[in-house]
Amino acid sequence: HRYPDQAVIAVTASDNLTTDGGYNSGGQASTGAGQTSGARVGAILDLIGWPTGQRNIDTGTVTLAATTFKGNALDNLRDVTQAEVGQLWAQPDGTIRWRSRNDLYTAAASITVQGTFGSGLGELPWVGTLGISYNRSGVINLIRAARDEDGATVFESSDEASRFRYGDRSPGQFALPLDTDDEVAAWADFVRARDSLPKLLFTDVTIDVRADEEALYPQALGRDFGDRIAVVRRPPGVSADTREAYIRGIHHTFEAPLQWLTRWELEPAVSGSPFILDDPVRGLLDNNVLIY
Repeated sequence: HRYPDQAVIAVTASDNLTTDGGYNSGGQASTGAGQTSGARVGAILDLIGWPTGQRNIDTGTVTLAATTFKGNALDNLRDVTQAEVGQLWAQPDGTIRWRSRNDLYTAAASITVQGTFGSGLGELPWVGTLGISYNRSGVINLIRAARDEDGATVFESSDEASRFRYGDRSPGQFALPLDTDDEVAAWADFVRARDSLPKLLFTDVTIDVRADEEALYPQALGRDFGDRIAVVRRPPGVSADTREAYIRGIHHTFEAPLQWLTRWELEPAVSGSPFILDDPVRGLLDNNVLIY
């Protein structure tokens, strides 16, 4: 309290992933062989008594090996997410959101631009310095992975042209809770294909809601992980550079009485409509883009 009329209260908050991280299991009889990744997420949440009304879980695209559920619940959820190459987060209303690999290529907010940010007519303004990187340090051209069991076959996926030019760039060997060797091999190919070559990236962009409160407050408060936006850069003397990106991180900075800055971390968005096996719309040869 600052005499005579000002008080400051520091509030510390955490989302529901912190709650998940507080649960640890000593294990049980092994179960769940052949279970889909989405069903496994549901089984983990069942084990810790998570309310069914606070879940938004996709079916998933891979099947998993049997498990005893031993260990930390959040670590187990992350292992499933890694095997799926999906996404896991807690939404503002407390819902645990688990997103499958393919949902990024089918959800409306991820395949349709939700806002175009730039300095041109009809574009929403961004402020400060646009993050730009030629992501050479992020190259991954050699992936090794195996099922998470003793003596499992190690599968290797590599981009030989990238290895010749940039040297071996490997994050190490992954032990995955997948059910079959075929799925491990497909996982390795998918992860390697996304990052085997460097790209010029827009890494982050910042908006100041004061610039256009009516248009920007819905953006600052309404965007979620995986939403697609377009960002336009206009260097002097050259054509505009427009890139579409997924939002991967969200940061808010507020200073009373007026300033509210929102910064989004970005990942390049997939161009075109990706090819997805067995999908009646996106599984058509000569119509869809192969993503792995």
